[in-house]
Amino acid sequence: MEPATLSDGLPSLRSVVLVAGFPVGGEELSITEGVVSRIEGQPYSHSQRYLLAVTVDAAINEGNSGGPVFSDSGELLGIAFQALEGAENTGHIIPPPVIEHFINGVAASGPDGYKGYPADGIKTQHLTNSTLRSYYNLDDSVRGVLLTDVYYNNTCHGILQKTDILTRVSDRPVANNGTVAYGNGRVDLSIIFTLFQCDETIDLDIIRSGKAMKVQAIAKPFVRLVPLAEHDLKPRYFIYCGLVFQPLSYDYLDAIDGSSPILTALFYGGHQNPDKLEWYCFPIP
Repeated sequence: MEPATLSDGLPSLRSVVLVAGFPVGGEELSITEGVVSRIEGQPYSHSQRYLLAVTVDAAINEGNSGGPVFSDSGELLGIAFQALEGAENTGHIIPPPVIEHFINGVAASGPDGYKGYPADGIKTQHLTNSTLRSYYNLDDSVRGVLLTDVYYNNTCHGILQKTDILTRVSDRPVANNGTVAYGNGRVDLSIIFTLFQCDETIDLDIIRSGKAMKVQAIAKPFVRLVPLAEHDLKPRYFIYCGLVFQPLSYDYLDAIDGSSPILTALFYGGHQNPDKLEWYCFPIP
């Protein structure tokens, strides 16, 4: 048996895909056919991370997850992993760049040293509004996004500042709507950061106080005040005066079905700072 060859890059829109697997059980291999309908960032259901994904209209059901997706010439185009609930023929596959990132990272650092996919750690505002552009004295030739926040302990912390105009990421021009050219289309600029390995250098072009500058950031692991879904990790806790405290996380909020508005607000809007790296809580029966 010969191993499948991983495609060198992203598939083209409308290209044929073949999804193989055992949806809803069965004894024989099932193969469904479709086409690539979209390529953009998507939230991954398992990790909750926003990463590059390919949308296909081939049927993807329970039992397809983790199965291969081939081109009509037999190349491996990706791994089937989720479908959009409530929609027909809208499934997602993990594309070659994301697969290669994992393989190369584990090969270089080992399974225990792999740090995952970095994140930009910034909040941006589009520069499509003429009044906003006028306020920052930007002529029509300037393209980019306005930074409205830089999150502590992430890739751009200590390098970029609020009100910086980010114009290029790794020599890729940033459009006023926050997208960059990638493959045969455009993706959100945050996707470009996730394609770097942690500890690699990322070149950034910015405008600060009206002056164009070139700076460099070191890709860092993605961190949050309230972690996203955590798998294969033993729960952490400590006991004090008879109370059991544990770090607030997505998994905890999911267990209580989001019944605490305050804790849910921390999940969506809370950010680390030097004095607050994580948030502990204790269950109330």
